[in-house]
Amino acid sequence: MSKKEIKIVDLSLEELQNLLGVNDSNLNLLELRYKTSLSCSNNTIYFEGSDELEKELNDIFNALISQAKKGVLIDERLLVQICTLAKN
Repeated sequence: MSKKEIKIVDLSLEELQNLLGVNDSNLNLLELRYKTSLSCSNNTIYFEGSDELEKELNDIFNALISQAKKGVLIDERLLVQICTLAKN
């Protein structure tokens, strides 16, 4: 497994907080679901994993960013729905 990163661009601080969740709760849910460690620093998500995991997480974060920009609250239910769609 290699170190990967996903850049988060064009989000306000409020949108970024919504994306990550209170106390990084959304990152924590993704960690549990994908059995990897995720961290965010300087608008970049860091993790270790396969190329397949990188693609799936990119798809998930793109969908989450889209929702955050629309002002949609990103909660556990929405996160699970997006993860399920990304898997298919």
